[in-house]
Amino acid sequence: MALLGPLTRKLLRGMPLKIETMVVNIGRTQVPARLVPGPDLHGGPHTVLKIARLETNEKWIIDTTGCQYGFRNVLVPFVNYLIDTECQVLNGPRVYDACETMDLDYLSTLHIFNKTKAHRQDMRLERLTRHHFAVFVSMSVHDDFLVGSNINFQRKIGRFVNDLKTHMVDSIRKAGDDFEDSEDD
Repeated sequence: MALLGPLTRKLLRGMPLKIETMVVNIGRTQVPARLVPGPDLHGGPHTVLKIARLETNEKWIIDTTGCQYGFRNVLVPFVNYLIDTECQVLNGPRVYDACETMDLDYLSTLHIFNKTKAHRQDMRLERLTRHHFAVFVSMSVHDDFLVGSNINFQRKIGRFVNDLKTHMVDSIRKAGDDFEDSEDD
């Protein structure tokens, strides 16, 4: 959810919405989810966005990672989501103010993610790529991104995806060897 913060706010800017984050426990999944390597995720925390339209009583859930549980839809009416997943709210809802590295900022305080030079380099590379993603979103997503016909939108999405791939590859390439040598133990 942290990585999507800038994109979500940019796409939904100007719309009368309340965007909140919730941590839920999924009670019923379509498929068992596992960390690779790692344990079954059943009963573990799962973060979703709750979107409420201010001028109506309409509420929705955006679940960008629900596919790991077998959920096909990313945008689901709030009540339907609660019923279909048999989820329990563990935390929230609270204001969605995540920046692209909010979760990394927390994880970097934990010893397990800082044990070795390789761990620290992995975290730094993840942080670098997320910053590059946020820069791309800032430069490429404009107020008219969601406006237009379905065909026009599909064209915009296709261009966005291709340009994003190029931007990210170029960004990593530019980081090059300087990244590997920048931290000494």
